[in-house]
Amino acid sequence: MRKASSIKIGKNIQKIRKSNGYTQEKLAEEIEVSVRYISDIEQDKSKPSYEVLIKICNIFKIGLDQIFCNYIKSKNKGTKSSEEIY
Repeated sequence: MRKASSIKIGKNIQKIRKSNGYTQEKLAEEIEVSVRYISDIEQDKSKPSYEVLIKICNIFKIGLDQIFCNYIKSKNKGTKSSEEIY
């Protein structure tokens, strides 16, 4: 089993953001962080804090499970990919 710190969720956050019509600038403004921080998260160069994850969930009205969907789905063969879900 992988450690939580090694899970890469940036691309999934990016897909969620884009599917909701948000730019990096708009998301950064709403959660009160820099655009650079959002970019780094999406490129898996930086890990989002729990506070940031909760803010993202609240903005898009989703659960944490949806942010971690890519990782969870890739571990379960024969299930839908996140592209099929979103």
